[in-house]
Amino acid sequence: MRPEDYIRKKIRQLLMEQRTPISNKRTQRIGGGVRKEFRDLKAKSETRPRALMDDLGVSSLKGDEKHQNLHNLVAQAVMGNEIMGTAYSKPEHVRDEFDRKGIRIKVVGDIAPRDGVFFVRHTVRGAKKAGLIPFDDKVAIELLGDDVVVYVAKTPYSWNTPLDPEKTPEKEGENGEEEK
Repeated sequence: MRPEDYIRKKIRQLLMEQRTPISNKRTQRIGGGVRKEFRDLKAKSETRPRALMDDLGVSSLKGDEKHQNLHNLVAQAVMGNEIMGTAYSKPEHVRDEFDRKGIRIKVVGDIAPRDGVFFVRHTVRGAKKAGLIPFDDKVAIELLGDDVVVYVAKTPYSWNTPLDPEKTPEKEGENGEEEK
């Protein structure tokens, strides 16, 4: 392939990505081996979670709902730690097509988006172990394009999927009951 054809192809791909709103994307699974830094971070989140929260600058989470608590956690970690601050942009509130609330964190530093998921995952794990997250619901931390999305979910990888698979919008009538 000629260099100018390759460049044109990449520009087209970028333009197509810009046309697709982030809310229409589904999260993706990540795999592969775990680097040493993540094994150390995982160990600290499990054995010394309070020390991890202190290192990240997370003190307490004030919020009336689960979504707000998660946003406060991620925001404090990004703003309170120099390394996290250079790796991520300020977290923002998002909603998927089914009105599920989430927090979107853009990975802006020199880390791969996949690694960004691991850092946020262990931050949330540490906060749960330290008793900062005041609920027991499952928290999904997943890759959404090149960003990380954090949300409360009963099942993983459910971003942009119907909340109740039995009642999709096409099957519901005007009053919210299933059509016969």
